[in-house]
This record gives sequence, structure tokens and C-alpha cells, in this order.
Amino acid sequence: MKTQKKKEEDRLREERTAGEKKKAFRVLFRVAFLFGGTFLLYLFYSWAAEAGEAAMKAVFWSYFGVTLLLLCVYLVYNRPSLVAGRGGERLSDALPQEEKDALLADAARRRERSGWMLLLIVCFLSVFLLDYLDLFILDSFRNLSGAV
Repeated sequence: MKTQKKKEEDRLREERTAGEKKKAFRVLFRVAFLFGGTFLLYLFYSWAAEAGEAAMKAVFWSYFGVTLLLLCVYLVYNRPSLVAGRGGERLSDALPQEEKDALLADAARRRERSGWMLLLIVCFLSVFLLDYLDLFILDSFRNLSGAV
């Protein structure tokens, strides 16, 4: 009886550690994707800036359009999760519990499915932030130091 209980505890511990490893891998992958994606997008963006004004304008407005489109699609797709809130506190009390559970499950599934859109949105916004830093903040430091 004790050995069976011990085996069950070991199995549960292994499942828990496997789940934690999988979750840690997903977080690591997302962070690597954010840094790598931002690096590649900014590399292309800076190449376009060196190529000329026409290429720079085309890439800037393309990035802006893609960012705006992704943001709109993300917000429309995740509207049920925004309405429901995290714990369903915004849902009407008149709804039956089964409907509330179904709405919350659907909202969680939508958030999980649309995670890639959020990663791309953050990558594009990071490119704009880096460009802003390069144009205004770093340039003012270059002017202070006398470097051209």
C-alpha cells in the first residue's frame, strides 16, 4: 500500500516538473523570439534608412500599417476576453454558470491562440521605440560629445 502511494506521488511530481519545464521553455522561446524578431525587423529598417528616403518611407509606413492591422485584429479577436475580464467578474449575473464557464474557456482559448500576434505587435513597437531612441535621444548625446 505504501509503495503504491509512493509511486503515485513520484508520478505526480514528474508530471509537475515536466509541465514546469514545458512552461519555462515556452517563456524562453517567447523572449528569444522578441529579441530575435526585433533585431531582424530593426536591421531591415535601418538598412532601408541607409538605402534612401523613398525606401525608408515605404518601410516605415509598411511597418506602421502592419502594426496597426495586427493591433486591430488582436483587439477584435480578443473582444470576448476583454468583455469577460480575467475572472468573469464583468459577466452578467443573469447568465447561467455553464454559459459563463463556456465564455471564460473561449476567452482563454482565444488569448492562447492570439499570443503570436501580441509578440509581433511588441516586436514592431520595439522597432519604433529603437528608432525614436536613435533619432532623438542618442543623437542629442552625440551632439553633446562633439561626435558627428
